[in-house]
Amino acid sequence: FPSHDIEAAMNSELPGLLNWALSMSDDEVKSVIGGINGEMTQAQREHLVSTNKLAAWIDDNTIIDQDAETYIGCSQKGKDDPQEIRQARREKLYPNYEEWCDESLSHPVALQRFSSNLLDVCNQLKLSVSELPKNKHGKRIKGIRIRLDIHFDKHYYNICLH
Repeated sequence: FPSHDIEAAMNSELPGLLNWALSMSDDEVKSVIGGINGEMTQAQREHLVSTNKLAAWIDDNTIIDQDAETYIGCSQKGKDDPQEIRQARREKLYPNYEEWCDESLSHPVALQRFSSNLLDVCNQLKLSVSELPKNKHGKRIKGIRIRLDIHFDKHYYNICLH
C-alpha cells in the first residue's frame, strides 16, 4: 500500500477509536496503557517477572522499602563457614540472589554486573531504588531489602503486588 492509502484508511477509523477510548473508565484506561506516570501495568509486571530471572528474584525475595540500605555482598561459593554463609544470604543481596538461583536451577548474573542489572530492572519498574556510595563495608543499594518474614513484612509490597 502506498502511504497515502494507509493514512486514508486510518482517518476513516479515527472517530470510532476516539469514541471507544472516551467510553472507557479510568481503571480500564490504566489497565490498557498503564498509569499516568508511566508505571507498568499489572500484566506488564507479571510478564517481566515470568521472563526475567532477576525480576523474579526481586519479586520472590525482596521488599521495596525506601528507608532500607542493603549491602550487595559477594559470592558465597567456596566459603566454608555455614553460619557466615547463612548470615550473608539473609542480609546481603548478591548471596541471597545466588542462593535463589541455585534453588531455581538458574545461572546467576556475575557479581560485577549484578548492581547495574538490579538498578536497570528497578528503573524499568519505576521503583525508587538507587546505588549509594561504597563505604568500608562495600557497595549498598537504597530502597530494597531482603524479605525476612512474610508476617513481619506484610505491609511492604513486592513488584507484582505493587
